[in-house]
Amino acid sequence: MRLDELLESQPLAVLATESGGHPYTNLIAFAADGPSRVYFATTRATRKWSHLNANPQVSLLVDDRTNREIDFHEAAAATGLGRAEVCSGDHRVFGLELLRARHPHLVDFLSSPSTDILLVRMTEWYVVERFQSVSRVNVAEESP
Repeated sequence: MRLDELLESQPLAVLATESGGHPYTNLIAFAADGPSRVYFATTRATRKWSHLNANPQVSLLVDDRTNREIDFHEAAAATGLGRAEVCSGDHRVFGLELLRARHPHLVDFLSSPSTDILLVRMTEWYVVERFQSVSRVNVAEESP
């Protein structure tokens, strides 16, 4: 499974942030606009938001595991590196619509005044297939 297929087929990702020299991970619902832009939402009262506010460098893990033995031979995972920013203006509107379309069950959460829409501008991805085949994908950012 290639990177675009993972980003289109998987609704959840693991977001890794850092605070005080310690990593911290969260499961997030996301929507991608190609491999260079990934959107997600969080409220300002979360640990992830405070971590991102202090250090916007993040890592994302998107995978298609099924938690069965066959995953050792068939699962694919992509680890992406990027920088998160709170969206405003057109980016917020675009990200919100992308997330609503992908996750209609989260419309109330996404519409809450305390929820921020975040954009992760990805710089590179590492895609692992068949347990040990690794490929690196550099991402060229399109216009802002």
